[in-house]
Amino acid sequence: MSSTSTTASASESGVSVETNRSKNGINSNSEMLPNSEQRENLNDLILSLRKELETIKKKTKETKLIIAKTEIQLMREKKEKASLKMEVDLLQEENQDLIENADPKKEKIIKKIVNLACVNVIVEQIEQLDQESKFSTEHNKQIRERGEILVKRYKKKEKNKKEKKTKEKKKKEKRKTHSNKERESEKKSPSSKRKKKNIKKKKKKKKK
Repeated sequence: MSSTSTTASASESGVSVETNRSKNGINSNSEMLPNSEQRENLNDLILSLRKELETIKKKTKETKLIIAKTEIQLMREKKEKASLKMEVDLLQEENQDLIENADPKKEKIIKKIVNLACVNVIVEQIEQLDQESKFSTEHNKQIRERGEILVKRYKKKEKNKKEKKTKEKKKKEKRKTHSNKERESEKKSPSSKRKKKNIKKKKKKKKK
């Protein structure tokens, strides 16, 4: 009897343990599974992340397009710069014979014309850049600024030359007027008259 009672109690205890485990297992599984609110929150998060990904993709596409456009623009500007240099060189080569074979008086004028032609080419190229450029880039600005600086320098040089020439002319005129006045004053002075009389007397004596 004692053996049967022990087995029964053991079996009962085993059943109770299993039932407890199964209960605990159900509870743990229910804790692991998300409820309806949590699911909604997760879905919202996933949607927002997807939207963010889409916007990032769009932005990357836009930036790639901008980079491609700027590269094309830079290539154009490099070509334009090269063509500008070629034009200036050609102008100088074409007019080199004129400069070398020119008279010393005409040489300065020819050089001036050549420089003016080069400046006009630079100005035209700057205007073309302004018209053709759909969006202004830093490189474009730099080219324009360099061109404008070159033109300003040339104009300043020409202005300084003109001012120097006018100053020199005025100085010469002043000297002339001053020398003329001095001569007139010498003529009018009594000492000059005496000198003239003495010269005349000497001439008469020589003739005798």
